[in-house]
Amino acid sequence: MSKADHLNRPEMAAKLVCTLETAMYRAMREKQYSAVASNAKVLMKLVGLEAK
Repeated sequence: MSKADHLNRPEMAAKLVCTLETAMYRAMREKQYSAVASNAKVLMKLVGLEAK
């Protein structure tokens, strides 16, 4: 893999946010509320809003 193939940290974070958003949307659509809550916790931790 070349250096150009690697994502930098902001790109990785953006990709993860997008993935979590998609997962949360699908889980809500399927009424999987525990999955929504779990993904929300991960998202909050990622953006620095986790409860202390």
